[in-house]
Amino acid sequence: MSLKTSILLVMCPLALAAGFQRTGTTAAQFLKLPVSARAAALGDAGLALSLPGESIWGGAETLLLNPAALADSRGPRVAVSQQRLLGQLDHGVAAWTRPLGDHSAWGLGLNWLSVANQEITTETEPSGTGAEYSYGDLALSVGGGWRLNERLSAGLTGRYLRQSLHNEEASGLSADLSLLLALPWREARLAVAIQNFGTRLQLEGDDLLLPGSNQQLATLSTQDFAQPLIFKLAMAGELWHDGGQRLEWSAQAEHPNDNRRRLGLGLEYSLKQQLALRVGRRFRSDLESWSAGVGVRTAIPGTPLTATVDAAWVATRYFQDQRLFSLGVTF
Repeated sequence: MSLKTSILLVMCPLALAAGFQRTGTTAAQFLKLPVSARAAALGDAGLALSLPGESIWGGAETLLLNPAALADSRGPRVAVSQQRLLGQLDHGVAAWTRPLGDHSAWGLGLNWLSVANQEITTETEPSGTGAEYSYGDLALSVGGGWRLNERLSAGLTGRYLRQSLHNEEASGLSADLSLLLALPWREARLAVAIQNFGTRLQLEGDDLLLPGSNQQLATLSTQDFAQPLIFKLAMAGELWHDGGQRLEWSAQAEHPNDNRRRLGLGLEYSLKQQLALRVGRRFRSDLESWSAGVGVRTAIPGTPLTATVDAAWVATRYFQDQRLFSLGVTF
């Protein structure tokens, strides 16, 4: 497969994005939250960060970020991330990946959003009824990446997701498809992805039943909502390399089906594959702007394991700034 053919294959999904101009409400918004502190620190421009076979800082969370980058993974990997959001909301990610031969890998991922139980209030009992309600989102993913030729890799992730609110639940399926192309200059990469393509979600549960004296009189119905479908196009590459020092850039454009287009830019300075300093900027975002972060990579004494710890800070308008932490282990 020639380089021109590979580029055309990567760019073809963008033709599908051109027809989407709708702005509206979608369900499962937690799928749009960052899955790693590294990507968050780089302005969410993480789709093209990891070149297959050279994923020094990329970990198992790559399964949820860009599964095509898993092709040529070296050794099993585990990663977890944690983020505290507004209103005591906790967002977490856990992932595990394992190579399959020389040029493919697969993995499992878990993505959740939860909050502590809240007391129920009503018009007549504004101080609380004594009962509590809960809310939570959960997504279980399985997927993999494989190399199509010496430059092009592909990835596919399938997902089961569930949303729950008190006595109501909604569940559905979705998938992510990504391509990663290694370009023949300055270790540049071009990536494209379609994320969260799946079924519509509709809350159903006991609170929607209207019982009568002897039988159920009626069943209420909630509106169904689409998932947050996103088309992404990204590039990344090397600006400078001198011995153990490296400066890498990344850029990413997003076209969601429920908001306007966004752009993210990032820079990462790496020293001897042990320390990374990062800065990023989001454009056309109503809430987020500048971001920064740090990463530390070290061998675990007495074991063949390598650990990576990443932290990120994201400036947020109107609300408290966001902080993300990620831990990865390579076996």
